[in-house]
Amino acid sequence: MKRYHIITSIIFLISLFIAPITHAQAQQNLPVVRAILFYSPTCPHCQQVINETLLPMMEQYGQQLQIIGLDVTQQNGQTLFLSALQKI
Repeated sequence: MKRYHIITSIIFLISLFIAPITHAQAQQNLPVVRAILFYSPTCPHCQQVINETLLPMMEQYGQQLQIIGLDVTQQNGQTLFLSALQKI
């Protein structure tokens, strides 16, 4: 079950949502990618993905990569996670 949550979290991360490009970005032709990462602060796999993959990518792409993290150990994060699972 825990492995399922890890895989699902990674799938959500990979299933990036391409956000509308603002006027300033449109002039520069720079796309912005937005994503939601469902994670648990006690999950070593989540921490590895965040520290070794996401943070370097965010440094590399700056404002072109915007990721919101939702903690699934919190009630709101878990509710949104379960709701998102019903959509796939």
